[in-house]
Amino acid sequence: MTAFPKYERYKDCGVEWLGDVPEHWEVSKTRWVWKEVEDPSEKGDEQLLSISQYTGVTPTKADSRSESLVGYRRCKPDDLAINIMLAWQGGLGVSDYDGIVSPAYSVFRLRSDNNAHFLGYLYRTKRYLDEFGRNSTGIVPSRWRLYPDKFGHVLTLLPPIPEQDRIVAFLDRKTAEIDTLIAKKKRQIELLDEQKAILINRAVTRGLNPNAKLKPSGVEWIGEIPEHWEVLRAKHRAVYFTSGSRGWGEFYADEGELFLQSGDLTNDCSISLENAKRVKLPRKTDGRRTRLQTHDTVVCITGANTGRAANVGDVTETIYVNQHLCLVRPSTDIDHRYLLLALSGGSARTHFSLCQYGLKEGLNLDDVENCPFPVPPLEEQAAILVHLDEVSSLIQSSKGSISKQIQSLQTLRSTLIAHAVTGRIKV
Repeated sequence: MTAFPKYERYKDCGVEWLGDVPEHWEVSKTRWVWKEVEDPSEKGDEQLLSISQYTGVTPTKADSRSESLVGYRRCKPDDLAINIMLAWQGGLGVSDYDGIVSPAYSVFRLRSDNNAHFLGYLYRTKRYLDEFGRNSTGIVPSRWRLYPDKFGHVLTLLPPIPEQDRIVAFLDRKTAEIDTLIAKKKRQIELLDEQKAILINRAVTRGLNPNAKLKPSGVEWIGEIPEHWEVLRAKHRAVYFTSGSRGWGEFYADEGELFLQSGDLTNDCSISLENAKRVKLPRKTDGRRTRLQTHDTVVCITGANTGRAANVGDVTETIYVNQHLCLVRPSTDIDHRYLLLALSGGSARTHFSLCQYGLKEGLNLDDVENCPFPVPPLEEQAAILVHLDEVSSLIQSSKGSISKQIQSLQTLRSTLIAHAVTGRIKV
């Protein structure tokens, strides 16, 4: 971080977690800075606002299935809105909008002419989030609540108002610059992913020989393929298709067999069991047909992730699939990893999209069974997979380097904010 000057004199504010602060800054209990307001909406037709740990207070759309928003709390620009369940994790922010928030949240309005956005920056620093955690009530973190009276006892740093304004202007400018750099880095990662998808799609439709003779595939969106390849449907290279049983939600348990759902499929065509649910099944439950085996592929057939595919890898414990997933078991005449590429590639996505044309939502087993894709001989499948492993490794290395740069920028951003609003640097 660029070197910034410090204040000439500091003082011990008498609070260990705040430490030394600039001599001319004040410290006040938060209840003297903010007052809680309970201003219920009479019509419920105002802009609905949400409170995010990441973006603060932002407009959101009301759930069409929700009840009336009458009674939701009104929130005006410069009000502080707090999700009392997530305050210690950053679930709070100063609003730029006129709207309403859930009645489960707290809304505070300034008692005097302090700069609300200075306080918004201040309260989202780690130093303050830790203090909110210490003042929260609850046995375990997932149950912690920061109630208004406890928030009111937290001490707030208050520079002179002109200084608050200057700090906010500085942080608005600097964080915007850093956010722009982060956005560019994230775009670089997106472009690498797009490049990877293009290279994979070309490899599984044209192979690795740029001089190979081509022939029409017979499928419009696949185009031409090498002359010695075939276009087959998934059912010609898989021995088993099924989806999970319904109603297993009643069998959820803390211990038991793993229950794979569409949310457990990752963007990189694998599965993550970190948050997977478990089920304790009654003896007579029909679970055997939906039990995964090593190298099976699963395809999401309903919901937001429809068409996403993943390979389960080596199965070392019992895993069942739910009704939103199609289990595809490869035959011996196709490499299981190649089948995954075929079912996750661009041509499969086009097929799945066409299957949902019109009013139809989601896919059925027939749609997955009849998904067409080009199939090279087994030895060529192996060569393609080796090549794509090398390409993926290079791209992943580049993405890892960019991700580290993003982490450094994010650290710089949070450090700059923390140092500016606590007086560690003078701006």
